[in-house]
Amino acid sequence: MPPDQTYHLAEASLAKQLCQQSFDNERSRLEWHGQLAAARNLVAKAMRDSGNLVHIKDALKTDGRNMAVFRHLLAPPISQDQFLLLNSDWKKASEGVGRTLDDETAASVATTIGLWLDTALISWLSDERVPTEREIDLVFERAASLMAHSKLATTRRGKDSKQQEEAVEELLLSIGWQKVVAAPIKTRAALVEKTFARKVKFATRTSPQEVDIACGLKDDYLLALECKVSNDETNSIKRVNDVLKKAKAWKDHWGSFVIPAALLQGVYKHGDIERLLDDGVEVFWSHNMSDLEAWLAVRS
Repeated sequence: MPPDQTYHLAEASLAKQLCQQSFDNERSRLEWHGQLAAARNLVAKAMRDSGNLVHIKDALKTDGRNMAVFRHLLAPPISQDQFLLLNSDWKKASEGVGRTLDDETAASVATTIGLWLDTALISWLSDERVPTEREIDLVFERAASLMAHSKLATTRRGKDSKQQEEAVEELLLSIGWQKVVAAPIKTRAALVEKTFARKVKFATRTSPQEVDIACGLKDDYLLALECKVSNDETNSIKRVNDVLKKAKAWKDHWGSFVIPAALLQGVYKHGDIERLLDDGVEVFWSHNMSDLEAWLAVRS
């Protein structure tokens, strides 16, 4: 095994230990119950707006956020991206911001939902009767639990990822770098040496790919640093795939001009770390920021 792989696999093991040590039972319980209460409120609203799922089209025309509940009542429950494969008329943004659907789109989406609803859970629709109290309770139990679990994981990753970005910014400022607001990067030398910007889009041969932090290096090179937090080994696959997808798009367009990198935190499979290294992605760890500082010192 190459020396860098040996080193990074050891760092991955340490990151996992640190993640385990960070668990706080009381805080986790409070976060869980908070998300569960919020999810139950969303389920209650979706059930009211849809007349206990009889009028799903009307519910989608009332509030796009109702879609989150409906997705979790399918058999099996599916993600936003998976639903898009079933119905390309729908837009994910409508769920996130509560945007109402027009009549035609709502009808199309409602038809797709109807084909995939868990009929064992929602038997009153096919029986054309009013649901029992127990049946309503089961809907709440299913949808609210799944939604709360998903939201809690996403919220934790988002908060930790933001903290990663802030830690990188603090490091860069402490060693004399300058933070700038950068326009979408379309040419070389878009960021001068020892300047950095957060949430910048890099042009590619297809659609622009946003990076968490872009750093200007010497000789007009750029570091594209993605901050990634993984809660478990299954999640690590998605986090690494996100990095590799962007890295390929940047390399295809810019060649070696853009150097892709990942700042990792949490639990990662050793195989996923090897995939990053094999594809030429620079790997750094949130618990060892001195490695990133040393790397930048050589290249700026």
